[in-house]
Amino acid sequence: MARDAIALMLDVAPNSFDVSVEPVLGSDAAELVEQALAGRLEAARAARRASEQLRAVVDRLASSGLTVRDIAHILGLSHQRIAQVSGSRRTVAAVHSTVAAD
Repeated sequence: MARDAIALMLDVAPNSFDVSVEPVLGSDAAELVEQALAGRLEAARAARRASEQLRAVVDRLASSGLTVRDIAHILGLSHQRIAQVSGSRRTVAAVHSTVAAD
């Protein structure tokens, strides 16, 4: 719609130029956007830390002899999730040991 209006006013073909829309935010809105982006970044970092901590505690509990179901009960997660977490660690270790053996 904007492209057609500009083309009509300038008497040029609508596909002969580009239209770029750039929002201009007030300082309050810009600050809120900055805070939201910073919050998303911190949430991603926290999620990575939580994932690493989960893998570490699952590995520790499993090495102490607890079953997947016991670990799931302790952590309040499903046994499938615990198997997934511990399985991903084993899969990576198995790939590394296979590659190292070759």
